[in-house]
Amino acid sequence: SSAELIAMGPERELAGDIMSEVDRLQAWIRKLLAYAQQGGRALEPVRLDEMLNHLVSAHAGRMDRQGVTVRCDWPAQLPTALADAPALEQALDNLVSNALDAMPGGGELRLTVAPHDQGLEVTVADTGVGISPEDLRRVFTPFHTTKRTGIGVGLPLARRSVERLGGSLRLLSTLGAGTQAILRLPLRPPTTAHTD
Repeated sequence: SSAELIAMGPERELAGDIMSEVDRLQAWIRKLLAYAQQGGRALEPVRLDEMLNHLVSAHAGRMDRQGVTVRCDWPAQLPTALADAPALEQALDNLVSNALDAMPGGGELRLTVAPHDQGLEVTVADTGVGISPEDLRRVFTPFHTTKRTGIGVGLPLARRSVERLGGSLRLLSTLGAGTQAILRLPLRPPTTAHTD
């Protein structure tokens, strides 16, 4: 609040720096709390196409600034998945955000959803910088990060969210060519997903 008051005066630029750092710290705290406290929420039917469209809208400004185009591909009649909607949205948001981080100078973000076995497969693919084989082996290790401003809980949290639902998350990546995050989600998670 004090920084917002300062922003009305001549020290506006310094106040902006303070507020952006506070926003960044709040985002870190939310991720840490989600990682520590995950589980226990009721499952509900989720429309993945609607969730992904919402995420595209939420990141539209950043995509425009970075020169990233987006391509969405999924059937018109997509079955609903039974999931912890906030946790799944956070997992997908993290994958989209990571893809944009990998394309600071522009590129293409591809979001696809397709039926797979008894569930759905969601792919978040970018044409960014890619991940080295060494880092790729450690991306799901909590607190391992290659980002200057990262804390290393986004991908472990995303994987934990999906595994609680009986699904899986894996990454494929080539340096200089981009990364694919492949999330497989059953339409009916195991009953133990309700009690974790």
